[in-house]
Amino acid sequence: MSKDTMDEITRQFKITQGVNCFERDYDPNERYYFVDYHDIEDCRWVRIPYCDTAYLRVVLANLPYARDWEQGGKYIPLFKNLRVTPEEELEELRKGAWNEETNSYEKDFYTNRVLRFDKRYEVMPEFSGGREPLSKKEDETQEEWEKRVETHNFHKELRKKEEIKRDCDLAQRVRSQKENNNGTLHFVWGGYSVGEDE
Repeated sequence: MSKDTMDEITRQFKITQGVNCFERDYDPNERYYFVDYHDIEDCRWVRIPYCDTAYLRVVLANLPYARDWEQGGKYIPLFKNLRVTPEEELEELRKGAWNEETNSYEKDFYTNRVLRFDKRYEVMPEFSGGREPLSKKEDETQEEWEKRVETHNFHKELRKKEEIKRDCDLAQRVRSQKENNNGTLHFVWGGYSVGEDE
């Protein structure tokens, strides 16, 4: 098997099955999620950052269950408190104190990621398109930090506009292919194919 063939097989596997964040490159067109839950059997809190959508399906499909025959074969989850949080939400600065003068919340110095998961998960800009975490650095002045946050927010709005356009284009493509019953999209919900394969 040639190296090009093997590279293509690996690329396809990463697209359809997903791989963890340490085994793939960041894709700015992909949505990423942070999965966390309590593993009852091992009595530990599991945290899986930067899951692309393919890997998210793998993680959710492999959550631990037991089949309880005393309850007629019912599946019992061996996990609890499952959360799937968009990484973009975790990148944001958390809301600080309420300001009566502006009728809004002040921005805090820390991101939602630090608040929920601590600083260990904050230092991975290589998995967020090179964007630095928004938490204020210890050696950063207030002015430098505010400028960095302002720049981040500007670029975030640009990314949001691009994402809306991509979503609208995809929605139009889906509607068109469903109406005409043709095209390159194969519709899958919950891991089950919908309709017949051609």
